[in-house]
Parts: sequence; C-alpha cells; structure tokens
Amino acid sequence: SQNLNIFQQAIVSASRVFKMMDNPTHAPLQNPQGHSEITEGRIVFDDVSFSYDGEHDVLKHISFTVEPGQTVALVGHTGSGKSSIINLFMRFYEFNRGNIFIDGQSIKTFPHEHLKRNMGLVLQDPFMFYGTVASNIKLYHPTMTETEVEAAAEFVHAHSFI
Repeated sequence: SQNLNIFQQAIVSASRVFKMMDNPTHAPLQNPQGHSEITEGRIVFDDVSFSYDGEHDVLKHISFTVEPGQTVALVGHTGSGKSSIINLFMRFYEFNRGNIFIDGQSIKTFPHEHLKRNMGLVLQDPFMFYGTVASNIKLYHPTMTETEVEAAAEFVHAHSFI
C-alpha cells in the first residue's frame, strides 16, 4: 500500500509539472526575433528585485553568477525566495529591477519555449523515472537521435559520468 501511495503522489506531481511546462508564458519579449542560441550557459543575476504586488519586494538586489557546468544549490528557509528565483529564471514571473543574462544576453529576449528546451531543474525531492539515462533525456523529445542525446549530455556537462 505504501508503493501505491508513492505511485499516486508521483502521478499527481508529474501532472503538475507537465501542466506547468505546457503553460505559455505571459511575459513579453523585448526583442522576439533577436535572441541567439544558448551556447555556453553562463547565467548572471544582476541586481534583480521582485515583488508580487509591485510594492513590497520579496527579493532585493540579488546578484550572482553561475558558470557553465557549475552546480548550484538554492538553500534557505521556507519563504526565503528560492522558488521565486527559479520562477524568474524560467520567466514565469517578471522581475521589477535589474536583469538576468544568459551568455551575456538579457533573458527577456528569449522566448519561453526556447528556455524550456534548454533548462533543467532538479527539485529537493526528485522523482526518478524508470529507464536509461538516454530515455530520461528523451522524455520531452522522444524522437531524439543517439547523437542528439549525447550532445545534450555533453551540453549539460554530464557526458563524462554517464
């Protein structure tokens, strides 16, 4: 019965994740035709502030850099802004001040679909899908070739330990 409960939780969680991934963003593009491909993956939060209501900042003057291949853990108490940072990065929310850059280009120039295709997120309590690493990489794009799977693994610096 414990396995059934775990399975039911996994189904509900997966449903929520897929629903969120299918949602179009309402965040406007600054330059819809002017984005380039993400080649390096260097991420910079530059003096980013955010508020839900437009008045009371929940994130204030956040600045940090994530280098390509670097692993980052956002750690903090409940309500400290970890999820808000991720939501800003994925463009589910728009920040009030500052900017977020990927490879030197403002994140506001990237279409939401482009970000979803190029980003990955591991939550605190991850759910591991059955199958091979390759089948998990192909989960969102099942028609990927073996060469494309290897390229994806290399892009996220995982090829060496797979």
